[in-house]
Amino acid sequence: MLGYARQALGAGEAARRALAGANVTGAIRIGIIEDLAVSRLTGCLATFAVSHPSVKINLVVGCSSDLMAALGAGKLQLLVGDAREQERKPVISWQHRLICAGGPPIALAPGTPLPLVLFDFDQPCSWRERALEVLDRQGRAYRVAVSASSLAAMAACARIGLGVTLIIEEAVVELSLAAASSKLELPELPNVVIGLYANRFIATDAAATALVSYLQENWSERRHLLQGDAYNMAANADRRLRNETELDVLT
Repeated sequence: MLGYARQALGAGEAARRALAGANVTGAIRIGIIEDLAVSRLTGCLATFAVSHPSVKINLVVGCSSDLMAALGAGKLQLLVGDAREQERKPVISWQHRLICAGGPPIALAPGTPLPLVLFDFDQPCSWRERALEVLDRQGRAYRVAVSASSLAAMAACARIGLGVTLIIEEAVVELSLAAASSKLELPELPNVVIGLYANRFIATDAAATALVSYLQENWSERRHLLQGDAYNMAANADRRLRNETELDVLT
């Protein structure tokens, strides 16, 4: 009986949320850094879109500095990006594991520098700087095999074995990569902190406020619970979101 009661309560809560979501209308322009466009975040946005059918989501992909400028200018309601690159305190923050990933296992002779596929050094990247600091402290020799200007380019080069790249763990499957082999004896990289930022009009924006609450309740839960085959299910949700929402890229 207790099990049935819990199911009934769960169904009632789901119905309440569905009704609440159906009553929210509006459009949300949310900026995200490129690495998060292939993370579980987009799958979470997809489920929000389903439960809030009258809310239009417009994703804007760019670097943290450009997105923060757009947020300050009122061109975005929300921004999800690297908290270490922002002076403002985020509304919510999450920690993500940063790892080295690649395609076919790389076999290196003793003393051979580790080939890296990194984001273009002409552009700021706090993740790259922190990872290189860790390698330097370990005394691990490395060389920059590829310097790329986009996540897609870095993933493509890593996928064919030109080197290992730096990504958040939950993006590995979506990019068709794999965690670097333990045989490389790479050091553990520091976690990155992702923050959610809102513009000054958030208090009067029902749609954006609803999304903030939804992400606070659901993104971290999805990130910790998704394992194994569930990664593939989430990746499919990510692709559906890209098909159903507008996508802008800041250049």
